Amino acid sequence: MLRTLLLSLAVVSTTVANAQDAAAQQGGMTSTLIMLAVMGLFFYFMIIRPNKKRQTEHQNLMNELKKGSEVITSAGIIGKVAEVAESYISVEIANNVVIKLQRQAIISMVPKGTYKGTADNTQGNKKAKKEENITETTAEKTEVAETKENNG
Repeated sequence: MLRTLLLSLAVVSTTVANAQDAAAQQGGMTSTLIMLAVMGLFFYFMIIRPNKKRQTEHQNLMNELKKGSEVITSAGIIGKVAEVAESYISVEIANNVVIKLQRQAIISMVPKGTYKGTADNTQGNKKAKKEENITETTAEKTEVAETKENNG
């Protein structure tokens, strides 16, 4: 009789323990689903949504491109758009220097006048040459004066 009582007590305690595990697993399932929902929202607001926003901004930029626009490439080169094709774009970066790039390489447009075109560069080159000549002349005068002092 004692043996039967102990055996039935063991069966009852095992059944109760299994019922408690099932209840704990059910609660664990709910918390897991809530955690997955929170993670999904996190990924949406922190990764997916900002990326979609950047893609639409870049697409709008690509639609606004036209000949004469001043742009910056992903390599940091500033130039004027010389030609626009469906998937490629030609950018003039100096006098008679045109490079052909994929449209995706354009990262932004700059305000008109930022890129000093080839006409302005010729004046800048003349100034640089004048300054170079002045520097050379000054260096020659200094050299002549030093030679006279050493010989004199």
